[in-house]
Amino acid sequence: MKMQINKFKQTALACSVALGALMSSAVSAETLIKFHHDLPEDSAQHLAAERFRDAVAERSGGELRVQLFPNNTLGDDVEVTQQMQLGAVEAAIIPTAKLSGFVPAMQIVDLPFLFPTPEVAHRVLDGQAGDDLLATVEPVGLKGVTFWESGFKQFTCDHPIEGPQDFAGEKVRVMQSPIIMEQFKAMGANPVPIAFGETYNALQQRIVDCQENPLVSITQMKFYEVQSDVVISNHAYLGYAFLFSQRWFDALSPEHQALLT
Repeated sequence: MKMQINKFKQTALACSVALGALMSSAVSAETLIKFHHDLPEDSAQHLAAERFRDAVAERSGGELRVQLFPNNTLGDDVEVTQQMQLGAVEAAIIPTAKLSGFVPAMQIVDLPFLFPTPEVAHRVLDGQAGDDLLATVEPVGLKGVTFWESGFKQFTCDHPIEGPQDFAGEKVRVMQSPIIMEQFKAMGANPVPIAFGETYNALQQRIVDCQENPLVSITQMKFYEVQSDVVISNHAYLGYAFLFSQRWFDALSPEHQALLT
């Protein structure tokens, strides 16, 4: 009887070890994709990211799992882009203007009045011109796959703005982009690069007088609490490049690469 009990214990232990190995194998087989964006969880941008997450999980049979990091949880857009170059973050949507320090060509999207309508913007960026532009990020360790958007930018200020001349002498929060900074210099304004997540405080503390952003950002970030006036100008388009870490992407199977793109 004692020998039978010992044999039973040995068999149970072997089964336990085998089960643990299988579970460990299943966990290791799952590929985690950290996905960054810069707006809160109640934004349209986050809803789109959730759709992407769910589609990837379904189509990969759970082999690929997207974990969302909204509202600059992993750092600001520039910091996350640097992390993607190192392979520490796998995926992100980054404003084209924020990529100007990595790929100057990408800021062409931020030229004022480049796109007259959303339809024209979509036709250009979803076509060959957009593909050619996305390819420019590969030499800096990024994989560009498509464009998302926040829409056309509007102005807000802490006083009325009637025309371009009213920006003379004003301090305006801008993204870190040479083209955008030159736009405001041409109107006599003083452009001040400030991280998106710090913009509310900068407006509240009157470090800057004005800012530009699409309505989705103006409302989600509650800029209306610290700004009195908005100008519906549609003066520029804010596109996002959907990027993967090239180092991470190249290590995937061809099947998973095709699924994600």
